[in-house]
Amino acid sequence: MKKLIFSLIILSIIFSGCSVSSKIPVEPMPSWLQNRPSSSLYFIGIGGVKKNGTPDYYMKASREDALADMASSISTSISSVSVVSRIDNSSGYAESFSENVKSQAAEMFQDAELVDQYQTETDYFSYYRILKSDYYRIKRERKQNAVASALQKYTSGLEQENRDNFVQAITFYVQGLTSLRDYLDQVSMVKVNGDSIDLANEFFSRVTKLGSDIVVVHQMRSLLVKQGQGIQSSELTFTVKSSTGKLLSGVPVKFIYSGGYLPKDKDVSDVNANVNTSIEKVLSNSNIETVRVIPDVESIIRNATTDMFIRGMFNHVKAKEKSLRINIQKPFVYIKYSGNGMTDRIIDMVLIELKQNQFLVSQDLIDADYVVEIEVYKNCDKIEYGFDGTLNISSGVTFFGSNTEKVFSQRYNQKAASENDCKQKLDNKLNSVFKSIVLPAIMRKLKGL
Repeated sequence: MKKLIFSLIILSIIFSGCSVSSKIPVEPMPSWLQNRPSSSLYFIGIGGVKKNGTPDYYMKASREDALADMASSISTSISSVSVVSRIDNSSGYAESFSENVKSQAAEMFQDAELVDQYQTETDYFSYYRILKSDYYRIKRERKQNAVASALQKYTSGLEQENRDNFVQAITFYVQGLTSLRDYLDQVSMVKVNGDSIDLANEFFSRVTKLGSDIVVVHQMRSLLVKQGQGIQSSELTFTVKSSTGKLLSGVPVKFIYSGGYLPKDKDVSDVNANVNTSIEKVLSNSNIETVRVIPDVESIIRNATTDMFIRGMFNHVKAKEKSLRINIQKPFVYIKYSGNGMTDRIIDMVLIELKQNQFLVSQDLIDADYVVEIEVYKNCDKIEYGFDGTLNISSGVTFFGSNTEKVFSQRYNQKAASENDCKQKLDNKLNSVFKSIVLPAIMRKLKGL
């Protein structure tokens, strides 16, 4: 690859030299461009860019290119016992880490010295080097500082874990692993209580274990609710524990309700390790829905570090979720008719609509969950030139013994030549209004819409 790069550089110089006016002298190509230097003492980098912008701009760009070239000579050998080797390589983590090593190496080459430079009318090239001993010394010192910082995080994490503060413990462990971000391909051995441990592996293992060790429990296996009723937070209170039964406070959780929207879909376990949510109304037409509670380990890790690489290392951690079954009973509806204008056709309409919407009809008011009141009054009064008909329709719904909510109330007038004609026109109006307006309004109210 490097031979190809140098060939392209040389061709670029040749062609740029050909395009230069004969009045502009072209310096001889330096040997370091013709044949790449090699050294057992130095890391060497050669950069080349087009002369775009000011000299400061393209000289800086050439320097960065040289440092990147220098970093490309750093070989990355990932230890088989390092934490990186434990991550599924199908996600590209090993390759991503190797690229990060080269990026960090380029950053450590900032003190590299400029050996020589060369330019043509259109191109600028620079030659940098740094002692290998200086690079390895800087890298060693940085790792020592990183390990010292990580060890402090490890000690703090252990203290929190022993106090059953899982969130704080995970936070310290993730932060400690972030401190070792540039050395995850190596082992980072330290002595803790007389035992030798590899810090990076220890951080990874403890976060994985703690994240998988959080469980959520509920005192009931299922709840029973009538459709249209709500479920209070006292019934949807869950307890967050460790797998050994220790109460865990400060743990974030997510709620997912299969039947729709929740007014509160997140919570953090309180001092008693409890979390809760509520459902305003169970509107589902299904017989069974579920409320799932999931410890939000992802958010704990996200809050502990902004490093996307470290966050991604824990994508495998799957918290144990709790699923609470909600058994839904159809409510009983009692129909209360009043007035002088009720017809068998209207009664049949109501019964058929209730059945189609899976409501149960109660024959006894005391057993009813919902009471639907329907009033229909018809009158045909004789006037000087025929009959004047009036039709009054009103309806209301009472939910679980609460106050009655009005659904519909309207008065209609109808002129007719005869009494029979008046009654027929009022019945037609009643059927039309009831089918298109009143009955749909009742159903919407029953469904909580």
